[in-house]
Amino acid sequence: MSEKVQFENIHPILDKEHTDIFKAINKVIITTNRHWDNKKKRTLIVKSIKQLYKKCDKHWKTEEKYFKMGLKNMPPEHQEIEKKINKHRKKHIKMLDTIIKIRNKATTTNPIKSIMKVRNATIKHINDDDVEHFHWL
Repeated sequence: MSEKVQFENIHPILDKEHTDIFKAINKVIITTNRHWDNKKKRTLIVKSIKQLYKKCDKHWKTEEKYFKMGLKNMPPEHQEIEKKINKHRKKHIKMLDTIIKIRNKATTTNPIKSIMKVRNATIKHINDDDVEHFHWL
C-alpha cells in the first residue's frame, strides 16, 4: 500500500514538497499497520497524521506564494484565472479539513481507507490542478 507514487513533475520546489506529502502519507499507513492493534500506541498514528497536515499546510503556503507571483504578472487577457485559483484554494482548505477529521478519529477508527482517499485525491489534484496552474514556473 505504501508504494512510490507517480505524479507529474512541475517545478523542483513543488515536486519536492509533493514527494514529502506522499512520504508523510506512507508514514501514516506504515504507522497504522504497525500500531493499530496496540491502543496505547495509537497516539503515534495521530502524530503521523499531524505531520501529514504540516507537510500539506507548508506546501499550500508555497503554492499561495506562486499564485500571488503569477497574478501580479498576469496579462490582462487572463483575468478569469483568479476564479480558478480561488477554486484551487478551496480544494486545499477542504483537504486540510479532511486530514483534521481523520486525525480526530484516528484512535477509534482505522485511518487507512481515508488516508488512501487523501492519497488518490492528492495525485489527481497535482495532475489536474497543479499542472494547469503552475505550468509557467
